[in-house]
Parts: sequence; C-alpha cells; structure tokens
Amino acid sequence: MATSILHRLPRTHAVVPWLAAAALVCAAPLASANKLFTVGGDAACNFHDLQQAIDASDATDFNSILVARNFNYSGQHLVIDGQIINFLGGLETCDGQTYGDPIAITGDSGSGQAVFEIRGNSQVYMSKLDISGADRDGNQKGGGISFIGTGSLQLVNVSVHDNRAGYGGGIDMSPSGAATLTLTASLVADNVASGQGGGIRLEGSSQLVADTNSYITGNTAAGTDDIGYGGGIEVVGPASATVNANLNSNSATYGGGIAALAAGDSGTYVNLYSTSGNVAALYGNAATAAGGGIYLKSSREGSIASLCANDFVIDQNTARNGSAIYADEDSGHGSVVYLNSSLCQRPPDGVACTSGPLCNEIADNTSSDDGSATVLMQSNGALFADRFAARRNHGGRLVALIADTDIASAVLENCLLADNVMTSNLLWGNGGADDTDLFVHGCTLTHNTLGSADPVIFANVHRLEVTDSIIDQTPTASLVFNGPSDQLFTQYVLTNDTGSFTGGLGILFGAPLFIDAANGDYHLQRSSPGVDEAPATDGLDLDGNARTVDLTDVGDDFGPTDLGAFEIQTQLPPSGCSVDDTVFCNGFELP
Repeated sequence: MATSILHRLPRTHAVVPWLAAAALVCAAPLASANKLFTVGGDAACNFHDLQQAIDASDATDFNSILVARNFNYSGQHLVIDGQIINFLGGLETCDGQTYGDPIAITGDSGSGQAVFEIRGNSQVYMSKLDISGADRDGNQKGGGISFIGTGSLQLVNVSVHDNRAGYGGGIDMSPSGAATLTLTASLVADNVASGQGGGIRLEGSSQLVADTNSYITGNTAAGTDDIGYGGGIEVVGPASATVNANLNSNSATYGGGIAALAAGDSGTYVNLYSTSGNVAALYGNAATAAGGGIYLKSSREGSIASLCANDFVIDQNTARNGSAIYADEDSGHGSVVYLNSSLCQRPPDGVACTSGPLCNEIADNTSSDDGSATVLMQSNGALFADRFAARRNHGGRLVALIADTDIASAVLENCLLADNVMTSNLLWGNGGADDTDLFVHGCTLTHNTLGSADPVIFANVHRLEVTDSIIDQTPTASLVFNGPSDQLFTQYVLTNDTGSFTGGLGILFGAPLFIDAANGDYHLQRSSPGVDEAPATDGLDLDGNARTVDLTDVGDDFGPTDLGAFEIQTQLPPSGCSVDDTVFCNGFELP
C-alpha cells in the first residue's frame, strides 16, 4: 500500500514510590576514581565545603566526591567546569561505610543561581542526591541543574524537585556542543518554569535518555505571556529524547507531558518505548490549549517534529484539543506520529510490552472544545498507527486529519476503537488535495457513542480505504466519502450498515459476535462471520500474535485472515480427539 506523503518525510496508574523504585537499581559510576574526597561534618572528612572538594578535583583524572549527611548543604551554587566527577551522596559519616537516604543539597533562593552549574567538557555522575530550592528569574535556564558545557550528566537515584527557572525549572540542557542527560531510577518533580520546560528542557545538541524507573511528575511550564511548552519535558530541535520513564500530572499550555518543537532547519525526535515489558507512560497530564499528552510542532523552514512510540500508554490526559496527541504545523510543514510503525524502530534495548489493558493504548483522554479530537493531525502531517487500542476517550472526534491548505495522511492498522464517547465522528478527515489519504486496515470499530447524525467515518479526502475491518455502530452510518468515486476502496468488511457499503469485494452484513462485548472483550467467537474471511497478510494483530492463522475447522471465504483487530490463534482438535488425548492429538488446543 503506497502512501503519498512518505517520500516527502525525512485508567488508574499507581505511581511507584520513587525510593522504592530507586532501591531496585544500582548503576556503576563513571570509572574507578584516581582521586577520592569526602565532604561532611566530622573530623575524618577531607572538606566541609562541597565547592572546595569540586575545585580540588583534577580535570585530567577521574574523581569521586563522597558526601556525608552530618553537615548542612543549604544555600549552594556549585560549579563543575571541565571535570570528570562521581558525585556520590548517602554516606552517613566520612569515616564509615554505611549509606542511607539521599543527601539534601539546596540552592540559595536569593542568589538567582542554579544549585549545580556544569560547564566545559565535563562527565558527571550523581547518585543519592536530593536537589531543590533554586529560584531563578524568567530569563535564566536550569533551576536544579544548568548544563551549559559538553559531555554527559548521569543521574542515578537522584531527586530534582521544587526548583524554579525561566527555562528548565528542574534541569536545563543548553550545551555548547554534544551532551547527554541520562536518568536512572530518578525523580524530577514539582519544578516550575516561568517560561518553557517545567521539568526538563533540552536544546542544542543534547539528548535525554530516561529509564522505566524514573518519574517526571507534577512539573509546570507556566509560559511567557501564558504560552508554555512542555510541562514535563520540552525538546527543542536538534535535541532529542528517548523515554521509557513515566510522565504524569505535568501541565503546560502546549504539551502537558512533552512538547517537541523543531527549530529552524533542525528537526526534533521523541522516542517512547518499553524495556522488560514495562511501558513508557504519559498519563494524567494537562494542556490548557493543545496536546495533553504530547505536542509536536515542525518549523516553518521545513524541519520535522516526530514521535516514535513503541509499546506505550497515553492515558487520562486532558486538553482543549488533542488530549492525547496534537501534531501541529507551521507554514504548511506538518509533524509525524508513528505508533508501533515499521517505519520507525524502538531502541536496541526495547522489548515488547506485556499484552494487556495497559499496553499500546490511548485511553480515557478528554478533549473539551467543540470540534476537538483525541489525536489531531494538522496540515501536511502524517499518522502511521499500528497495533493500538483507543478506548473510553471523550471529545469531538477520536482522530481528526486536517489538510485545509495542504496534504495529510493517516494509516490505522490492527486497531481497536471502542467505547469512546464523541460528540461527532469517530474518524474525520478534511482536505481534498490529491495526496490526502485516510486508510483503515484490520481494525475493529464498535460500541462508540457518536453524534446522532454523524457517520463513524467522515472523509472529505482524496482517497479512503477500509479493508479487513469490522464496523459495528448501530444505528450510525458507517461512512461518508466526499472524494472522487474511484478513490473509495472498501473490501472484506463486516458491518451492520447496509447503506454505506454498496460495492466492494467481501462486504458482509451482520453481527460480529464478539466474545464478551459487555465487558470489553472484542475478540471474535469462532462462529463469527468475520473469521477466516480475508486473504492472508503479514504482520501482527493487536495482541502481538500472527495476523493470519488458517483455522482448520472454519471454511475460508476469501482467505484465512480474520477481520478486525484480533486473530483467533487456536485450532480445534481433530474429530474424535479430546483435549486429554496427548498421544494422537498433542499440539491441538481448545479455543
């Protein structure tokens, strides 16, 4: 299947307490130290002053600074300049071997300085520190940590909280060259940016890598003139973010959880992915304007903002529009969203999340404006979404594709769109340009509450394809297509709407016969007319199983593939066999 835009493209979640999560993770410092210093209040300590210990560290050596809790580290502005330092907290006394809770290091709220400022070509490892108390004005960057050099910063079991700055309330990465920020079992919480990037802000040649035991929560981007980007994280091109962390309860004007903004000729990239079966989760974030979960915006110069999400959760976010995702445009240059798409790959350590309700879902998001959408794609944007469920969302439409002045494309595959409450359509596309497309393949659309006079799919686009799918929305019409008559392609569809589908190969009229629709189980019964109905195809169904399984007890109409989001995997035992017959019937399972 060709997509015309491709060639133009370069529920309740229990927040695990941070300390409990942190206790599970132990990461190695940068290297074995050539120099070792202790800081604290007892006679065995080398220093009683943190900055003196930093200044004593040789820029050419690996240095470790062990911080004991028997001293008060308030009113700090600590500068690391061109050094390689392992900064380790938690020591009880300088002459002991006992480690406890993180050490509190607080800023001087009256100085207008960051708690930590990292300059030069530095490699810094911090562990068991609690960094808070900075109060910087609207023109300054980085409250808890300001990184303005090059190199790397790794936080392991570190909390950065209750700091304030104009940009990057908790952490700001504005490096002079390439730099990487790594979060491992760390917390960035309750920081405020009076401008942009409440929790973390990235710009320039910086990268963020955040692991599954890290939490970015309760941060706010208040915004200049009430326009704030990135409550949890703001990424400004060419910076990028690779996130397996949990972002919740963050707020901004645009991008309550994450805002990714291309800049000039520099695109930006956000990768959400899972490791060890845990999902990258955006939930409970809020945007007063657009993009409750994530906001993307490409630049007027044509650089692209893109999201690549593999094995993800985008739940319970709110916004006036685009409660889950808002992919914006600038001067006709759109943004791109990939959800489990083969067009973008998870990082090498990515692992498919465990199949279940909190896996590959966009659920319980709320958009409040008339004409709003849960996922909104602006002009010249593209959505490629595979193997996802969108359930219990509220708004004007579930997915809206806008191409008023240019082209756009949306491809939905192997998806379940169910139990949503919309005041208008479920899927809506508007734009008559020759390259504006809306494709629905292998999806189940059912049990949604829609506007009384609105079809499930309204497509004022150039081309509409609906194949291998189930549309079960009594008494709503299935689709209205206002494009060229030869650009409507429908085949192998099971529907209860006899009016919308008057042609096409393999169009079936009837009930889908779900396993337990009343309780949200939309797998098909073996007796469903949608079983073994369509030609064989590649890929995986929504459960991550083979998309095509030819059931020996079910006759094929046009092929062995089931319609809708799920493929029945189990074969019945041969006649005369029982499930207990392990000699002659081994390998067969009852459904």
